[in-house]
Amino acid sequence: MYLAEKSLEIPLAHVRIDGVGVRETRTPEFKRKNPFGNVPVVELDDGTALAESMAIIRYLEELHPQPPLLGATPLERAEIGG
Repeated sequence: MYLAEKSLEIPLAHVRIDGVGVRETRTPEFKRKNPFGNVPVVELDDGTALAESMAIIRYLEELHPQPPLLGATPLERAEIGG
């Protein structure tokens, strides 16, 4: 929803998490991105992986501040919890 509200598009990779066959989130390659094996994960161009929804949203908000979805002032951000 956040990406849609911001009109942002980022490349997506579909990852099997359903346990049918190999659960891709449990592979060593995926666990290097997120040791807990959870999604979502955003991998940056430099190889850094952001693995928590709010961390990803805060990062994207800093890169694309308009429109401000996490508040435009310190008080608004505190009230939103972002």
